[in-house]
Amino acid sequence: MPTIEERLRTLADENLEAEGRSKGQDLDLNKSFRDIGVSSMDAVAFVRLVMQEFNVQIPPEVVAGMSNLQGLVDYLEANAS
Repeated sequence: MPTIEERLRTLADENLEAEGRSKGQDLDLNKSFRDIGVSSMDAVAFVRLVMQEFNVQIPPEVVAGMSNLQGLVDYLEANAS
């Protein structure tokens, strides 16, 4: 069974356009959304998709504090069932 990080990487690869990264190319989870060229609107849409995929609710104030994909991985590892 894939880990949360692997599942998130797959979702990002399929649904998140990052500047300068082609599909399948490894994504640095520690870079900020801004640094990888993801708009705030796209980041919010991606978080919604992740919540659906992992069947978890992430409070808006937590989402607002997430600046990168690693923060999302950390949250999911702590809160997803």
